[in-house]
Order: sequence, then structure tokens, then C-alpha cells
Amino acid sequence: MNRKNKNILAVFISFLLAITVFYFLFYVKIYFGNYLELPYLFKNEENLKLHKKYSKILHHLRGPGTLKNTQVPENYLFTVINEFSNKKENVLMQGDSWIRRTERFEQPRKFINIFSKKNNIGLITSGISSYSPTLMKLQYEVLEKDYDIFPDIVIAYIDQTDIGDELCRYKNKRIFDNKKKLIAVSEENYSKGAFEYIKTYKISEVKLLDHSKFVKNFILTNFFIDYGFKRFLYKIDSFKTLLTKKEVEAKCTFATIQNYLIMSKEDELLYFSSRLKDYIIFLKNKPYIKKIILVTFPHRNHLFSKDEKKIYKVDVSNIVEKIVKNEKKIYHLNFSKLVSEGKISLKKKMFQENDPGSH
Repeated sequence: MNRKNKNILAVFISFLLAITVFYFLFYVKIYFGNYLELPYLFKNEENLKLHKKYSKILHHLRGPGTLKNTQVPENYLFTVINEFSNKKENVLMQGDSWIRRTERFEQPRKFINIFSKKNNIGLITSGISSYSPTLMKLQYEVLEKDYDIFPDIVIAYIDQTDIGDELCRYKNKRIFDNKKKLIAVSEENYSKGAFEYIKTYKISEVKLLDHSKFVKNFILTNFFIDYGFKRFLYKIDSFKTLLTKKEVEAKCTFATIQNYLIMSKEDELLYFSSRLKDYIIFLKNKPYIKKIILVTFPHRNHLFSKDEKKIYKVDVSNIVEKIVKNEKKIYHLNFSKLVSEGKISLKKKMFQENDPGSH
């Protein structure tokens, strides 16, 4: 073997050794990282399959670590407070984290539980963090088609941050069929965003396998290496997006969502109005729905911000009011209007401290 071939062989062997050492060290890191013991993993295949199935349609569901009762898989999508029945007036509540809190926390859940039973109301809440009209429409289709949920009344909370969610989170992720009908909003793959579940899904899958810890960590090592590479490609693509200055931000932080409330362009407001109209028209066309109640509420920075740069000049309540004006089937519970007219009083201490969502 000549010197040139020996050098090539030496480089090749060194390369293999480097990869082997890297892989071994990575495996050790995964092994002692105790990923299989993370508290927010799915505990059974039924929950995991449901979450994966509907996240492909609805972008995201309730997080696996946020449910108290995981014995009912559907709780990732909706919660039955009081069973629907043809002998009751049945109410479906849709919206984002504001609606989610009505059943997630003990005090409001206790209140709506007692209220619904006392008044013989069938009540289902389907609030999920950051759900806005596009996802609410898709979610309703799932509830109707797969779970036979047919409410008499729909209470829909339209949050101030829905503008940013529609424009930043979902606009470029909308998926249509060949008839141009919206059928899904794609997931947050490799973004490391709040609603990216790739790691949670994979680790949960591996944990549920009937294999030794050695084999499970071997599978996880391969997964994390693959994830790191795809995450790198995602970052490159995101950087290109920022360079080309596309309309939708590559990453939707709360500061980005907040900016739409500080100031929005006319075309951005029109886009949000169109998505809200899509949802409203969709509900209006359901003959069994007797009443639609839209609820809006001001955020802290609409009322109390001392920083001129952070004052919210855009109020979703005004957009909703304009759209539903003179609608007979639709009622707007406009808390912004009630506050401005002095019919109710909001104090700063009523909002949760240091909560950017102004709950």
C-alpha cells in the first residue's frame, strides 16, 4: 500500500473513530438525561394516538402535562362538564386559554359545574391555548363529525391575541384540499415553539415500548441526532424567511403577537376580519344552532399601560362589533364597551400579575 492510500485509510479510520466517540458520548448523555422519566409524557398509546391524530389537523391540542384526568383521552380536545342531552339546552364553549381556564382551575370549574346542573344545561368546554377563529372552526368540525357534538348555543371567546395568532402562527400553515376547502393547520415541526410535540411524541413512544432501557436509549440517541440535524435545517430556512422579509414572522414570540395590538396594518386587520367572518358564517349555517354568543375582553395594556410604546391601539372588540352588527342570531358580549361606558369597572389588580396574556 503506497503512502497516499495509507493516508486516506488513516483519515477514514480517524473519521470513524471520531463518529464512534461522538455517538458514545451522546448515548451516555441521553442515558443519564433520564428522558424516559419526564413528567409530561403520555402514559398510554390511546392518549398518544389521539393527540397525534388531531394535532395534524388542529396544529396543537392541550398539552400532555396540563390535564388532571388523563383517563379520558378526549380531554386533550374538549371537556364534558355536564352531558349533552335532547332534554337540555346544550352549550359549547370555544376559545383559547381564557376558556380553558374555566375547567382547568378548581374555582371556575366548580362554578360552571354547579350552574349547568342547576339550570339543566348540557355544557362542553373546548378551550385550548392560542386557539383563534381558524382553529376554532376546524375544531368544531372535528367535534361534530367525530364526537356527535351538536350544541344549541355556542359561546365563542375571541381574544385580543387572536389577531397575532392568525397572522403569525397560522396564516402560512393553512392546508387546503383540491376544492380549496381548509382542512388543517400544520404543526410546529422542529421550531422548538410552545406547541411543538415531536420530542414528547417520540420519547413517549419509546417509553411505551417493551424493550430494555439500553435499547430504548439507543433509539432515543438516533432520534436526537436526527432531530438536531432537522432542527439545523429549520433554522436555516427560518433565517432565509427573515432575510426575504416575508409577511409572517419566522418565530412567533409573545412580543411579536403583542405588536399586532400595538399597531396593525389595514391589510392585516382585513385578514383577521376575514378569518373571523369564515368562522361566524360557518356557525350560522348550522341549522341546529339557535344562538351564537361572541365574548371579547380588553387586555391590561388597553387600559393601564404607562409605556406609550406598549399601549394597545387595536381592540378586537371593535372588529367583532362591526362584523356582527344587526345580526339576529349573534350576540356580542363586549366587555371593552361595558368598561368604556362605565357599566363595569376593571382595576389593574384584577389582572394576573406578570401575565402577558392579561388573564
